[in-house]
Amino acid sequence: MSTLAYLHLPPGAPPATLPVAAPFKAVLVLETPADPVWRARVSTWLVDSGCLYAMTWGAGCEAWHDAIDDAFIAAHPAGLPDDDQLIMTTWHDDESLDEVADFAAHAAVHPSGDLADALVLHIADRPHEAAVLATFRTPRPAC
Repeated sequence: MSTLAYLHLPPGAPPATLPVAAPFKAVLVLETPADPVWRARVSTWLVDSGCLYAMTWGAGCEAWHDAIDDAFIAAHPAGLPDDDQLIMTTWHDDESLDEVADFAAHAAVHPSGDLADALVLHIADRPHEAAVLATFRTPRPAC
């Protein structure tokens, strides 16, 4: 990951300006459960902003995964685009955040090629930027 950015979004808050450029991959670090309507809004915002690979971890990660898939399908009513424009989604309910960071660094490969920009979207009551980013900045050898 060439560019790694952090964005804290408290539950219920409106989506903010993204600190990464499209296309990008995103890891959603979910510390707090989310209202389904707000989850759908944030998922649509991610899809519309150019997220092409979304990994979800934490509280309700499977529901977030499904919401992002639903937002992508809704954005393409005429049918799915070519593979290089598809959004890849994974949820990681049985893994540590360290394992998700490894996955993001080495296995989250998109058909369009390298997604150099990565966003850690932290859904939590309070930001913990340094602690969360430290997990993703730890050098990880490829398997």
